[in-house]
Amino acid sequence: DDEEEVLKKTSHTKKCRKLEKKFVCPVCFEDILPEEGHGLSECGHAFCFECLQGHISSKLSERQVSHLFCPDPNCQKMKIELESQDIRACTIDAPRGKNKLENIRLWQNYQH
Repeated sequence: DDEEEVLKKTSHTKKCRKLEKKFVCPVCFEDILPEEGHGLSECGHAFCFECLQGHISSKLSERQVSHLFCPDPNCQKMKIELESQDIRACTIDAPRGKNKLENIRLWQNYQH
């Protein structure tokens, strides 16, 4: 499927948590601007797109789709699976950059 077809087939209705200020990603410890990260809808923990994409990609490659939880080891909601809108926000809805096609493939792998 091309990018337009993938975007047409997928939609989300639940609103993701909007980040409003700079934060430190708890995985890579980098200062992240709001538009460079994502706050998870269930627990509110925020991560940079790169780290969340890496987490999602790792779990998918290990065939552990049912283990897609918040990557923060101290998360009180750690056993609640990531919402599909969180995964979408970190893949096909992520700011377009050098990983555009990789993000589309990641989303497609999650859906299968």
